[in-house]
Amino acid sequence: MQKEHYYFYLISINFNLPNKKVFSLFKELKSFELVFNKLKLEGNLKILKEEEVEKILSKESIGIVTINDRNYPKLLKQIPDPPLGMFFKGDINLVDEFCFSIVGTRKATKQGRAIAKDFSYNLAKLGINIVSGFAAGIDESAHLGAIEAGGKTIAILGYGIDLAFKRKNLAEKINLFLSEFPLSTPGFKENFPLRNRIIAGISKGVLVVEAPIQSGALITARLAAEYGRDVFVIPGDIWNINFAGSNNLIKNGAKLVTNINDILEDYNIKIQKTRINLSSEEENLIKFIENNGIYDINELMEKFNEDKNKILSLITNLEIKGVIKNIGGKIKILWEKN
Repeated sequence: MQKEHYYFYLISINFNLPNKKVFSLFKELKSFELVFNKLKLEGNLKILKEEEVEKILSKESIGIVTINDRNYPKLLKQIPDPPLGMFFKGDINLVDEFCFSIVGTRKATKQGRAIAKDFSYNLAKLGINIVSGFAAGIDESAHLGAIEAGGKTIAILGYGIDLAFKRKNLAEKINLFLSEFPLSTPGFKENFPLRNRIIAGISKGVLVVEAPIQSGALITARLAAEYGRDVFVIPGDIWNINFAGSNNLIKNGAKLVTNINDILEDYNIKIQKTRINLSSEEENLIKFIENNGIYDINELMEKFNEDKNKILSLITNLEIKGVIKNIGGKIKILWEKN
């Protein structure tokens, strides 16, 4: 293993990272070996042989990436307090592709979980890597949406990567795990805001699906805004406390989102027919609209051979998928013809 990775490992098991003293020393010395040797003079530190460290990491297929490495996430390097190093399991190269995070409360409603999964599925179908925090609720739904789409998903953890495999069925389908914390580190409460800065830092944008006032997702959204990332929010019921934080974000300037195109238009991405899955009913409705040139919803209700409530439901689904937009009762088709 690389010497710098070895010394980063020794620092990580002796100090709770991020650590101001370690950060300051590294800024000065630019080397984990020099930092460790200097810290070693100040007290007794736990030291493992290089072969022992290699054995521990290889047993779990864990790698190390440090801020000096070429494969360290480029966007993450730009934040004010980037991790000096991280542990990873999976394809580290995914971090430098288009990454987009979907976050929200652990105690999500059924509707919130469905929305997170649907947005994730359709974004992943377009080749966007979905980032989330591997928690229950919105995070889990976001990961599952990307997995079902055959896309890529990245989990950022507030504990040691090995502990994620207590949820083996989901963990084995994640394409990349990243954690600032050594193996077997428990999920202490103070770890999760630190994790959230990584979620925001590697992502071009953050979608908050469902967040009460005390949700950690609001920390992710605040950090994303501070880092110059885009913040998108699904609006919610004003009487439901699960959406109080989400709705406040919108009041404070985050972009309100009701369909996938509200996100894609900020990145100048057009949906292509070959890149999105439609049900047979949705396909039939779109074909009818295109073939007959009927873009008025009232006229569509009269001429399309289907129950009116069913038509409205199909229109809503197509809006969420970003295929169409309903502008004052007129339908605009958004995808590129190919």
